[in-house]
Amino acid sequence: MRLHTFALRCLTILGFGAFALSGCSTDLDPNADYKETMVIYSLLNPGEKIHYVKVNKAFLNTKSNAVTIAASNLDSTTFRPEDLTVRLERLGKDSTVLNTYTLERYVSKGKDAGSFFSDSTILYRTLPNQPGQLDENSIYRVVAHSTRSGLSASAATSLVKSNELCIFRVSMKNTIGRDCFDTLDTYVEYEPHKTNNAIAFNTPSNGYIYSTRIDFPYTETTNGVSQQKTITWYPLNNELKSPSSLGENEIRIRIENNSFYNTLANQINTQNDNGTTKRTTDGKVIITVTAGSQLLALNYRANTSYSIYSQTRPEFSNVRNGAGLVSSRAQKVVYATLTTDALKQLKNDTRLKFQ
Repeated sequence: MRLHTFALRCLTILGFGAFALSGCSTDLDPNADYKETMVIYSLLNPGEKIHYVKVNKAFLNTKSNAVTIAASNLDSTTFRPEDLTVRLERLGKDSTVLNTYTLERYVSKGKDAGSFFSDSTILYRTLPNQPGQLDENSIYRVVAHSTRSGLSASAATSLVKSNELCIFRVSMKNTIGRDCFDTLDTYVEYEPHKTNNAIAFNTPSNGYIYSTRIDFPYTETTNGVSQQKTITWYPLNNELKSPSSLGENEIRIRIENNSFYNTLANQINTQNDNGTTKRTTDGKVIITVTAGSQLLALNYRANTSYSIYSQTRPEFSNVRNGAGLVSSRAQKVVYATLTTDALKQLKNDTRLKFQ
């Protein structure tokens, strides 16, 4: 693990949910000739069946600026398919390799518009059931190798214990008992119109940074044209909390009365509404809790704890012979449903036009 100081941050590499990860060229001589530097980003989630890795090049070339190079030459930031192999390794306690899984190249569509060459994102992913869900008690290492230059870079991480992350309350309706609601087939009642609402969950023994997201999908129809939309907000975002040996393994987030309806009113764009506009919902509310590892917490601290008077920012990396971050997170999801009274209040709110 290293803390670098970078003169500037020129290339956004990858973002996963609440945790945004960014990277740039390493602390090399800016007047040196072009040198290939491998940048690796991955967030391993033990509960997922397919795992993704992002591998890019960082480059330095004083004869042209970074945006011009990247826009005119895709190979300056990405590896050609025949030039790169990526694998995931499961390690034993003595760092011996127990299993090796070769990753396939995958092009993810829908990249945001910008200055860079491609309208898609090149990732590497594991094959189905190879390995599938990860062993939470193992160490995993990502290894990337350039067959063209011979350069190899790697990074290893332990996994956040997903089985210890438990959402046991999402509103006033569920205040008795501490059964986990975070299974995909579990629906609980959601009452945002009542006072003393809270979201509460047990934290993993190796979780260090937390976010809670609420998604509310709905249908908006104007002039007979319907669109599926979602309002998203974070009651808790990038909260740092070290594991406690005193049994304090709970986070409780107080939700202000009617903040659900006020958030919808603030985020729903009504500028194009007319007399035909209506909004409908099946009442589904999705609550997602994310727990990040110590490496993620260190990365977050490094990117937020620097002086505004400084022209440099420390950059955290755990990649050997390269730059970037390979870490872990765990996520649990609860599918809640607005109660009859909650839906009634939603439809009675004239700001929102729900029917």
